[in-house]
Amino acid sequence: MNKENVKRAFQEYKNGNSEAFNKIYSECSVFVKNITFSMLKNREDSEDTCQNIFLKMYLLKKEKLPDKNEVGWIYTVSKNACKDLIKNRQSFEDISELYNYNIEVESDEIENNEIRQLYSQTLKNLSQNEQKIVFLRLWNNLTFKDISSLLNKSISTISGTYYNAIDKIKSGINLNNL
Repeated sequence: MNKENVKRAFQEYKNGNSEAFNKIYSECSVFVKNITFSMLKNREDSEDTCQNIFLKMYLLKKEKLPDKNEVGWIYTVSKNACKDLIKNRQSFEDISELYNYNIEVESDEIENNEIRQLYSQTLKNLSQNEQKIVFLRLWNNLTFKDISSLLNKSISTISGTYYNAIDKIKSGINLNNL
């Protein structure tokens, strides 16, 4: 991607040359796809988001397009589109709804009903934040970085909360007392 070509294409497009939008797309589409893929980690979502970004850009009033730092603007728009998608998915799935306080663990590893009850009770003793993080880490196999992005908290906060929660779970489940 050549920044000067992008700048020139934006200016031509803003001046009424609708063909210049094709230049913007050809110069920037790989850049946008790389940004979206790095954040979404899914090729289909990345491609859909990329197309949505360019569609919205095409429909945007030309006076709202940037006059300078066009590449930075495209980066910010791409990043925000990914964050919005992640946030919408999170609110759509609503983690607190997915994790029911009356959890029934149906794992082959936890067959003993007493252990299952103890396990559920121990998870209830965690804060809602701890429950979310443990749920995302263990049941969804998300990395601390992914959880950090979802919950808008630092990676160190996420990992610290996770390990503290695991310590609480370990101390709450004392299998020798069964």
